Amino acid sequence: MADTGTGKGVSLLPDDMVAGGLIGDPPLNLLYRKMRFEVWDYDGKAPEGSKNVTTLAVRGELVDDDGKVHNQYWSAGDPGDFQPSPDGKRAVAVGRREALNNNTNVAVLMAACINAGFPKERIGDDISVLDGMYALSHRVPAPERTGLKRAPDARPLTVLVPAKILRLPGEGQAQTTGLSASTSTPAVTAEDLMADALSYAAEMLAEKGAVKRGQLTGGVFTRLGKHPRKAEIAKLVHTQEFIDRLVEVGIGTVEGDSIKAA
Repeated sequence: MADTGTGKGVSLLPDDMVAGGLIGDPPLNLLYRKMRFEVWDYDGKAPEGSKNVTTLAVRGELVDDDGKVHNQYWSAGDPGDFQPSPDGKRAVAVGRREALNNNTNVAVLMAACINAGFPKERIGDDISVLDGMYALSHRVPAPERTGLKRAPDARPLTVLVPAKILRLPGEGQAQTTGLSASTSTPAVTAEDLMADALSYAAEMLAEKGAVKRGQLTGGVFTRLGKHPRKAEIAKLVHTQEFIDRLVEVGIGTVEGDSIKAA
């Protein structure tokens, strides 16, 4: 593997890039966390016709409103041209190319983030700026690529991207649960409160890595801001039921009186 320890990351702005599930899935509210570059082997299922069995990709953990964690990958380029930095936050040029191709899934992701409301000026070469973004997300058609052989009846390739950002990383908390494709506001249930509590806790653990149990309660309370159910959610976070659920859905682990990001 090429040495990337001192290399500068390439830009993640779509304008700086160069040319070169199903669409009908219902939109989901998703918390984006642990967004990092890595070399991915397509889980052993490289696209037919592709010259590479691996690709540089952004891997992210996406947490839905039920607290379930989904691993998602967005392809970014040839590992012969780019490698992840040691911390995974940047793609470092190691070959002849100096910019990511604008026909990659990462290009689609970054363009969608900007269109959905992510400030363009906050985007540079660090993909972790997306950690903590909470967005209504959907699938859009993937870029067409020459050379990929697919069956005539194959389902269309899609890319999961934000459609509307509900909360930016580090932003004060607002009411977000229930802001899906439906325009009606459902009654708030115990599961709604649990989903909100898990989302805020997941965001905090993604940023901090590990916290004391008391710090988790206080941190979530602060992040709730003017949430209309602030008192109820804060009370829930203080319960063993919440801690058990947090571990069950894979957001964190308990070690003594500390809770660590999973």
